[in-house]
Amino acid sequence: MAAAMVYSGGTWARLLTNATVHPIFYGPVKRVPEILSFYASVGNTPWFEVMAQYNITSMQLGTPVYINATQPSIDNLKDLQPLLKSLIASGDIQPNENTYYPVHIAPGINVTNQVGKGCVNWCGFHTAHWISGWSKTVNWFPLVYGVVMDQSGGCGGCDVFGISAHELAESLTDPVPYGGWASSTATGNLEVADV
Repeated sequence: MAAAMVYSGGTWARLLTNATVHPIFYGPVKRVPEILSFYASVGNTPWFEVMAQYNITSMQLGTPVYINATQPSIDNLKDLQPLLKSLIASGDIQPNENTYYPVHIAPGINVTNQVGKGCVNWCGFHTAHWISGWSKTVNWFPLVYGVVMDQSGGCGGCDVFGISAHELAESLTDPVPYGGWASSTATGNLEVADV
């Protein structure tokens, strides 16, 4: 039996109900046209219709961002979050309360986070980075982003579109992990795409 999803409704609970997805391509990512097509069309599919039960009404593709990768290894906290903050400062990204930034990583680039290493411990993740000063409505607001490893560079066992869909679903329904729609079970916390 699948775990029941519960909306936390806490202080930071929110949803990306009318999301705009701005993919960020870090390095020479493979299959960029297909990834853009996926994000452009997924909002009009039966898969997306399931999101209505979580009060997600629509999503559309926004402007992609292309980053020239300068490091063979990046860490989520030390490198990626400062990069996102610099993209805000430069005006390359303009987040609001309904934006999601999936960061697609080129093959051969290692990514680490507090859980471990991409392609070893995970194929993708989503989270929120709290940044002050960019929201017009509150002093602190989360920048919602995900990381999707490129599956063509020895990162087998994961499908770029499956992982993109997984992180998209969870970013829309639980942008600040476990502050939106989630479930606790004996085996741990689950989000919408985990059940």
